[in-house]
Amino acid sequence: MTIRITGSDWDTAVLRALAADPPPPSGDADRHRHAVRLLAGTIGDDLRLFLRCHGATEAVAAVRTLAGTTRLILTTQLGHALMVPLLVEEATGRRTLPIVHDRNPLVRTMYEERLRLGEPLLLTRLGAGDIRRWLGSDAVIVANLDTCYPGTRHTRDLPVLGGRLTVPTGLLALAARRNLETRAMAVPDVAGRIAPRVGPPLPAAVDAAVGAYGEWLDRCVSAAPEQWMAWGSLHHANA
Repeated sequence: MTIRITGSDWDTAVLRALAADPPPPSGDADRHRHAVRLLAGTIGDDLRLFLRCHGATEAVAAVRTLAGTTRLILTTQLGHALMVPLLVEEATGRRTLPIVHDRNPLVRTMYEERLRLGEPLLLTRLGAGDIRRWLGSDAVIVANLDTCYPGTRHTRDLPVLGGRLTVPTGLLALAARRNLETRAMAVPDVAGRIAPRVGPPLPAAVDAAVGAYGEWLDRCVSAAPEQWMAWGSLHHANA
């Protein structure tokens, strides 16, 4: 299944694709992989070409607020999530270290260009060497906070969208201890154009930062619920 977006038909394209190729009923993990496959089909094989065709100049300009200061970006599986590392690199000129789920070959496929060029690609099980490389440079780590994979040691329950998410907090706590600037960022599609949303610096305290991220995520998803790929991670408040 492939979705091609022209103009402002994101909603129609996604709904048509889901109707033609509905997600499997077996579990959240399978539904998530299905959603990622649809997103991969939307973007295609060439991330840079897709970006140029869907508002590169405006998108890069919107991300330039990150230049020189932000070290950790907490993003979300909304819209063009796989564009975040590329946009940050284009806007800041700094190396970006995207954290990719090592059990999802579809997401890894989207980053094949980075791997061919020898650029770093972190996995969800971060090692001490990965952390040292990040702290010893001006690189930016990009990590989803709306998905918590099995084996994550440090988590918090986050009230959001009338339910709750279990979110990983290890990197956020480390950034707080090192006084590193952290921001939230999403890349929704607006009328067929990539339209980044960059939040202000998150509070230094972990609990306050998680709360601020939850409020930001609530606003982003409420504005474009059809573009959020992590509904399977949201638990009902009474669950």
